[in-house]
Amino acid sequence: MDVTVTGLLADQLYNVRLWAFDDSSNGGISMTWNGNPLGFPATPDPTSLDDYVVAFQAATDNTGTLLLQGRVADGGQACCNVFVNGFELTQVVPEPATATLALLGVAGLARCRRSA
Repeated sequence: MDVTVTGLLADQLYNVRLWAFDDSSNGGISMTWNGNPLGFPATPDPTSLDDYVVAFQAATDNTGTLLLQGRVADGGQACCNVFVNGFELTQVVPEPATATLALLGVAGLARCRRSA
C-alpha cells in the first residue's frame, strides 16, 4: 500500500506516526512502513494510542510530496494485507541554536568573501 500526501513544504523532513490495527491481526502478521517494522502480538486488542504505532522521519520531494510505503514484512503471511487506521505528520523544525549557528556561519562566509 502506498499513501501519497501532497501540498506539504518541499524538501522538508517530517515526523510520521502511523497507527494500524485490524481484528484479523492475531499474531504472526507484520508489516513495514518506509522500512520501519510494525508487528502484532497474539492478543491484538489495543489498550491505548501507544499500541500498534510506528514512528519515523520521512522527507518530502522537491514538489512537497511525501510517500508512505506499507509492505508485508519478510516472513509475514503472504495472505494478509497492509492496512492503516490513521497517521500524523509534524514538520521537523530545527532548534533555535542550530538556526543561529547556521546564520553565524553564513555571516562569517560573507565577511570572508568581502575581505578577499
